[in-house]
Amino acid sequence: MMDRFVIRKRKASSEDLVTTPTPKEQDNTDPDTITASHINKKPKAAPIDLTSPPEGDTSTPDKPSSQSSLLEVLSFECKKLETIAQFRDQFDLIANKLLNEVELVANGNAYRICEIEFYVKGGKHEDYFTHCDPQQKSHCQWYFHKHGTKYRTGNYKGLDVTFVKENDCYGGILFRAIEDIKTSTLYDGPCVSVNQLLKLNNCVEVHHLVGLPHFNWSAFDAKSPLYLREAPHLPQRQYYKCPRVGLSLKKKGGNRCSFLGSPYRYLSLPKQIKKGRANLVI
Repeated sequence: MMDRFVIRKRKASSEDLVTTPTPKEQDNTDPDTITASHINKKPKAAPIDLTSPPEGDTSTPDKPSSQSSLLEVLSFECKKLETIAQFRDQFDLIANKLLNEVELVANGNAYRICEIEFYVKGGKHEDYFTHCDPQQKSHCQWYFHKHGTKYRTGNYKGLDVTFVKENDCYGGILFRAIEDIKTSTLYDGPCVSVNQLLKLNNCVEVHHLVGLPHFNWSAFDAKSPLYLREAPHLPQRQYYKCPRVGLSLKKKGGNRCSFLGSPYRYLSLPKQIKKGRANLVI
């Protein structure tokens, strides 16, 4: 039984993986459709069995997210929420929408979102792990990770979609893994995911992509080389919640410990996603 976990600083290495599953692996990794028995299911204190999905916290929203449009779920209002539990309930709604009813399209190629992490600083939710970049004071916009004012390069790239309406709050949803819908190839890791989106648009670095004539910061512009679209036809997958990956307490300021183990990471292919498996049994 694992009763604690160690957060390590993420290394710029080959831990981000591209995985093309064999037909057998694809059959084994298709999770069951979410049922009422999965709602608020508590994790079991047991080692991870990689022959079946880990026993992480599994959740579905009380109200199906299909009743809300993508625009609605990405128009988050921090100041209307009074408790951390209310924030988590809203994260569940948004996660179910993104993981089960949305496609990420890059230059005409459709990808399913398989892993995300939530970051919000505002209202009653002071998560100091949030980047707090000015671009994150928006909703339904793209935010590529930066170092200062320059886009990150090498193995440190990352892509968020912003989702907070108030202009004095910060929020981003990090895409950690995406799956090619046609080939079932999994792009595992924030940097590997971004690199694939760049490759599809014949770009090498982020500044090349955002400099394309038709690029739009709006996440909903179908004429842009990168956008999100509703996909209600996708097969429903069970998803798992656990602490986020790669957080560090090296930086000072704010009550970081309060959010270190928060279950703000959501993923739907636990057997194929390599990073942070131990967190699934927390």
